[in-house]
Amino acid sequence: MDSYRSQHIVPRCYLRPFLSPGIVYSSGSQYLKRVHSPKNVASSDWFYSAAGDASAYSLDRVNSFIEDNASGALREIRMSQTALSEGSKRVLSYFIANLYLRSPSTFQSIGLSVLEATEDIQKKMEELQELLAAGKGPPPRLRFERPGRTSWVGTPEEHKRRLESLREQVKSGKPLMHEAMASTLVVGQAISRMTWVLASTPSGSFFLTSSDPVALTHLNGSVIGVGWESTTALATLPLSPQRCLVMLN
Repeated sequence: MDSYRSQHIVPRCYLRPFLSPGIVYSSGSQYLKRVHSPKNVASSDWFYSAAGDASAYSLDRVNSFIEDNASGALREIRMSQTALSEGSKRVLSYFIANLYLRSPSTFQSIGLSVLEATEDIQKKMEELQELLAAGKGPPPRLRFERPGRTSWVGTPEEHKRRLESLREQVKSGKPLMHEAMASTLVVGQAISRMTWVLASTPSGSFFLTSSDPVALTHLNGSVIGVGWESTTALATLPLSPQRCLVMLN
């Protein structure tokens, strides 16, 4: 069993064209690093799966499956001068969805919004319990609705334990990772329905990428309330120093 396993936040098959050679900027560092291999770029030990997790459905294995399945289509879109086949576009749509959802900033933002809603429910629940203790209210029937497709019903004590668990996840920087990445199929289907345009750099210029390679905004640049189904959605993904994919509804 490996004592550690480096798991890529951004997959190597995506990073390679940017590192031939390339320059890596590390957050918080004043120094630049020139690298030729993506081996240790945008990676962290056991980031998606715990050591010894041999589950066929661990997040790391799911990521690897999507990457392997999309590697050919990724090469095709980087080199092609014509439109992609529908099959290649569909495969790449799931790959792009995976890139977007596996990003720490994505599940951090999801986790923080859920934490805020859960904290609000907890506050109201405690106020209700105070009223009950004073004999001023009916017995509570509690239902916790979480953004997305799931809901939860339980006792105040169970709710408090879930709240503490979410607080700990947010502290670790990986809240609701599984829940966020469970949306890969839905987001991938939305991406496949978008209009794709390939942009090329003019001579002397180049595209950069980052640990958050997929950017999703409204056409005016705002990120407030934007979603993949928004009629004004605009998404970009640098494919190489020379090419960038633009996706619009």
